[in-house]
This record gives sequence, C-alpha cells and structure tokens, in this order.
Amino acid sequence: MAYFQDSGRPPAINAPASVLILIAILVLVHAARMLLPAVDAVVTHTMVLIPAAYTDPTATLIDKLVPPLGHIFVHASWVHLGVNSVWLLAFGPAAARRFGTAGFYLFFLICGLAGAAGFVLWNWGQYEGAIGASGAISGVMAGSFRMLPGFGAPRAAPTGVSAPLAPVFSGPIIQFAIVWLVLNIVSAYFLIGAFGEVHAVAWEAHMGGFLAGLFLAGPFDRVFGPRRA
Repeated sequence: MAYFQDSGRPPAINAPASVLILIAILVLVHAARMLLPAVDAVVTHTMVLIPAAYTDPTATLIDKLVPPLGHIFVHASWVHLGVNSVWLLAFGPAAARRFGTAGFYLFFLICGLAGAAGFVLWNWGQYEGAIGASGAISGVMAGSFRMLPGFGAPRAAPTGVSAPLAPVFSGPIIQFAIVWLVLNIVSAYFLIGAFGEVHAVAWEAHMGGFLAGLFLAGPFDRVFGPRRA
C-alpha cells in the first residue's frame, strides 16, 4: 500500500494515528481484562456475542444491543489480539487515508456489525459466542483491496488525485473473495488449535464483515473519500 504515500519508510511506520489509536484501544481493553478480574467479569458477561440472546426470552435489551459492537474490542488471548493487530496495521492505513479518521472508524464499526450479523444469523439460537475484531478487520481488508491498482483499480493519476476504486465484480476481486471464503472455512474446520490456541474461527463473522467492506467501500468513498478532479 506504499503508493498512498511517497516515503522510503516501511508502511507500518507510516500508519495513520487513527489506526495506531484503534490498536492501542484493543490492547488496553485486553490488558484491563488480564489485570483486573472485575473488568474481565463485566466484559465477559456483557460483550460476548451470543446468537441465543436473540431467541432467549430471558435475554435483556443490553444482552442484545451491546455485544454486536462490544465483541469487536474483546479478544480471547494475546495471540488472538496480536494477529488481529498485525492485520489491522497491514490493511487499516489504506482505508484510514482514503476515508479520513471519522470515515475509517465508522467503516470499521459497520463492518464489525455486519460480521456480527453474519455470525448470529448463521448460528441462530446457538449459545456458542464470538469475540474479536476480525470481522471488522476483514471488512477493512476488503475495502482496502478495492483501492489497490493490482486488483483492478487504475493507478493514481499524475495530478495526485486518488484512483477510482476497483469494481466489486472485477475478476481479481471476485477471485480474492473466493480464496478468502475457502481459507476461512479451512481455518475454521482444520486449523483449530493453531499457534497453541484452542479457539474456533468465526468464519461467518469474517465473511459478513468482508462482504460489507467490499460493497460499502464505494458509498464511503463518495462520502468520505478524496474529491475527484
């Protein structure tokens, strides 16, 4: 994603403050859970996304409204958090520079909500919960790929005006979406226990966020993106 900025430094060092702040928030939430049992108890009770909350008559309004956003900021382990932070650092800068701080945060949260919807609908009525920012990050990744020339978007004009986004149904984007779906299903059913962890992969949330990011990048670009010449 170096084409967004003329610099010889690695892209991670050039990451916008909005991306670094978001990663810092994720780290702080996890550190608070690890260090303060009371915080961990509250977070675990209120922020885990459980599909059964939408069919259980005893579930409260908080049980239904808080987890779709709250689960994004909760991670199962430092490894889980570390992997998500690396992915966010890799793909977040493109969207952050394109949409600006407010647009980037809104895009991230909406993709997270779409990931939550995908997980809840696929596992309707189930009590197995989901946590983590990967659904939101999958959406950011999908939107970022539409900004890359190699995925069907023409290269930026010499005037410095940002290039148009790659079409959703361009060949490279469709191929990448299929590969991403296959990788997620394989990871969910065959790589449980990777990195020494025993946590299932919520591929439904990944794909919900991914599809949201893919289709919403266009509307967001029209509202928050750079002005066209």
